[in-house]
Amino acid sequence: MQLERGNEWKTMIIKPMMSCVRRSAAITLRLAIGVMVLATLASSAGIRHELLYVVDTGHQDENKAQVLVVDTQSKTIIKTYRAGYHPDLAVSPDGSRLYLSYDLVQPDAKTTGIMDVIDTATGSKVTSVSDPDRVYDTMDDVVSHMALSADGGLLYIARVQDLLNGEVAFGVAVFDTATNKFLPDMISLPRCGEGLLVPSKTSRTLSVVCRGSRDVRITQFDAKGIPLTQLPGHIPLRQHNEVSIATAFMSGDEELSVVLEDGNYSKIDLQAGKYSQEGIIAFSPPLKAGKEFIGPFQTAVWHGRVFLVLATLDDYRSSGLASAIAVLDLKTLQQERIIEVEKPFSNVAITSDGTLLIADPESSAMHMLTASGTETGKIIGVGVSPTIAVPSP
Repeated sequence: MQLERGNEWKTMIIKPMMSCVRRSAAITLRLAIGVMVLATLASSAGIRHELLYVVDTGHQDENKAQVLVVDTQSKTIIKTYRAGYHPDLAVSPDGSRLYLSYDLVQPDAKTTGIMDVIDTATGSKVTSVSDPDRVYDTMDDVVSHMALSADGGLLYIARVQDLLNGEVAFGVAVFDTATNKFLPDMISLPRCGEGLLVPSKTSRTLSVVCRGSRDVRITQFDAKGIPLTQLPGHIPLRQHNEVSIATAFMSGDEELSVVLEDGNYSKIDLQAGKYSQEGIIAFSPPLKAGKEFIGPFQTAVWHGRVFLVLATLDDYRSSGLASAIAVLDLKTLQQERIIEVEKPFSNVAITSDGTLLIADPESSAMHMLTASGTETGKIIGVGVSPTIAVPSP
């Protein structure tokens, strides 16, 4: 499907560095599997099952895009939700609500953003609201551009608006999940570029890691979702301006870790608004300069460990896929092991019992591995082109 040129600006500004690599590749479709992991349903035997909410873009065909709900114990698809162009999702902490965002393609090829709020117990749509200026890449997105606050009361959604004068405006819209309405004011993020949304684990604090301006913007919200300051706090990254930001995650209740593609990292104390530590991850074997890097994928965190996705430049250029996972201590970022994955994969998520869910986009399957890397099973038939991985709490 070809969209009008007026929509192309979204791609050019969303992934300014990595997109140029992908567009030069022979393979234009990049797959990434998206998984939401949460315990919500009980079987007749009283056993709680964990569910995977999987986005399937249908090769960016808005008539085929869907969200699949997979029971990880039976390895079966138990429910399907229709979606649209470039779907994205978030699931409430208690599993009761699915927030499904997508674009509707009009007859004139223009797009209109929509977000459905779905009751997961009944599968019924609670409401549908306008969701304009959504952030997405023209290829399949690797990370979600939506994130929920720790208490589930606020849903943050990245925005980018064409100002029609050669410039664009970046920001974050805030959705009140109690009233099912967007708050009137958007958080402005000048020059941010693509931003990684990282909510705090314990408060209504949102960190936006801006790849374009290479800084972190921190906003705290009150009980009503109103920002406590007019402008977000601003912390510039001081390391390696020529190296792209790969990922970011919460490494403590109020501590943010930002990792660059070459393994350099910065830890930031969000309450103090300053650096607490800087260093470089000592990979063994080490990353080969110009050949291996930390991929810009979702980062899984579980029981004091962080799972970083590693890619080779050749694999990433040809298919957008990765080849290994580095398991690190969450606090020290010291390597514990490297998991070599047999087939190229697009992302990793993890269940509450520590099972790694590795996407095999070439066969639309998910491999199930232990935290040490031993394969224990496989889920097959997971859509056509699954994308986005965001593990649920």
